[in-house]
Amino acid sequence: MTRSFLVPRLAGGGISFVISGVLVISPGALCYTPEQFVADCLSGLVKLEERYRHCSGRHQIIETMPLVDWQLIRDVEFAVSGEQWLIITHHLEEWRKGRLYKEHYGQAVRGANSVYSFHLTGLYKERELRLESYEMAEEVASQPLGGKIRGHIAAWLAPIRVPFSVGTFPLPTLMRHPTFRVVKLREGEREGVRVLRADFEVSPGHPFTDRMISWTQEPVWGWFEVAPSQEWTVRAFEYTYMAPGHKPEIPLVKARVNGEVSYTVGSDGRPLVTYYKRSTSWRDLPPDSMIEMKNIQIEFNPVSEERFRLFYYGLPEPVGVEWERKTPVYVWLLLAAGVLGLLALVLRWLAQRRRTTG
Repeated sequence: MTRSFLVPRLAGGGISFVISGVLVISPGALCYTPEQFVADCLSGLVKLEERYRHCSGRHQIIETMPLVDWQLIRDVEFAVSGEQWLIITHHLEEWRKGRLYKEHYGQAVRGANSVYSFHLTGLYKERELRLESYEMAEEVASQPLGGKIRGHIAAWLAPIRVPFSVGTFPLPTLMRHPTFRVVKLREGEREGVRVLRADFEVSPGHPFTDRMISWTQEPVWGWFEVAPSQEWTVRAFEYTYMAPGHKPEIPLVKARVNGEVSYTVGSDGRPLVTYYKRSTSWRDLPPDSMIEMKNIQIEFNPVSEERFRLFYYGLPEPVGVEWERKTPVYVWLLLAAGVLGLLALVLRWLAQRRRTTG
């Protein structure tokens, strides 16, 4: 059986449909039981999650709202150091009815550290930034995803999270939840790579275990595909959940999220994300919002912790927040040079003294 996915795109002011990916289901017998699959998949995903804990890079985000014929195209820089996150929007284009409507030349900076998260706007290169808002971590700890700012950053960090996530759910955390269950396993192929598709169900809010998954109190069900030969990277997913409604008479609304991920092989022989797209549908209607991420560049290097703090951008820290400032390396080098210079002078003086006394 061959399954195709249709994804709407804006084209000349309207919506066109293109085939974006194909999954070929193989009738062959599976070599995994659900229990073995969960154990091996979880082991691979944990290693992927650890790999992406310290990295930086850039990508382009294309956000489409087909019902109103509107697109936002952003050039985004990101950096991650453990649970410290940073997103910088360098350029924003607004398209309406297939035409460029407006360009935004200012920048937006959103960062999060262990103590607070912040949102800045202005001119990044010139360091002419102003503080729009901030959230203290202890005050928003119980909120979904750790507050609005951190939740916003998490959504735009997709290129370094999708290898081990389904939408906003990190799979390792989701699979560890006591209610997680694999309902069915199927074997197939996507873009020439063998994949395993797992149908699953989980109630991540009962009990509450982690804010990254327990933000919904309703059951979540769907499927995801992983490639065992490519470090268990996530290749596609679909899940459904009941989201809060905006009217008292409609307390819950059915939401369905679809996503696909494409990879290339890096210079080290490991898979790297090259393209990601996600769409959201409400009440079984056609998608009303889509996000594409492409031109993805990732570097796996340590990131300075100062980048996640307000003083790095020339702004004062929140009241009561003090960081231990590390002495820059160049200061230690200057001190070492000074000590060596002083030692050389002392040795020279002693040598001259021996000559005069001898």
